Amino acid sequence: AEHLRALMVHHRMMPGRGNENLTRFEHWLATRISNLPDDGTSQVIERYAAWHHLKRIRDKATDPVVNLETVTHAAKQDITEAGKLLIWL
Repeated sequence: AEHLRALMVHHRMMPGRGNENLTRFEHWLATRISNLPDDGTSQVIERYAAWHHLKRIRDKATDPVVNLETVTHAAKQDITEAGKLLIWL
């Protein structure tokens, strides 16, 4: 689906979504949060991700020098491990 979207955007059949790394991260985050237990864990991780990671990623998305793929990968690791810690607790 992503490949077809990229082809259609490239050939101007569809409008672009802006920064693709940011869009993919936001989609991953929504999926990750929906897969967490509904015992308060998902709400804590959602607030942590929005407050710490998503704000920082959106700020860095405007800088053409920053490799946003690396930044989002590190954020995914932090969020995943924080979720594991809360589940363990």
